[in-house]
Amino acid sequence: MDQKVEDWLRIRLAAIDTFERRMLGPFFWLPTAIACAVSIYIMGFLRFNLMSFGSAEFRTIETVQVFLTLSAALLVALMAPALAVTMFIERRLRHSRNVLLADLNKVGFAEA
Repeated sequence: MDQKVEDWLRIRLAAIDTFERRMLGPFFWLPTAIACAVSIYIMGFLRFNLMSFGSAEFRTIETVQVFLTLSAALLVALMAPALAVTMFIERRLRHSRNVLLADLNKVGFAEA
């Protein structure tokens, strides 16, 4: 009976590892991207709220800065839920993996 339990736990552990590699692997860039977008948004927000404009006309650089600030704000709004879901799933997988490893250690399995 212990061999069947150990085999089942190993299969579950392999499935969790495979899911983590295939589904969460492509999202490794998400925290870096959202940190960059937040920093661009904050810099643009501070620039347009704290620095005064000399004249009423916008120059090309100011137009580019407005565009970058607005696009960064949009990216933050779109990527924040994806980051929250990714972190939630990663935390649940880590917990499941730790529980499986504890169960495997009970039956005498040593992870390589």
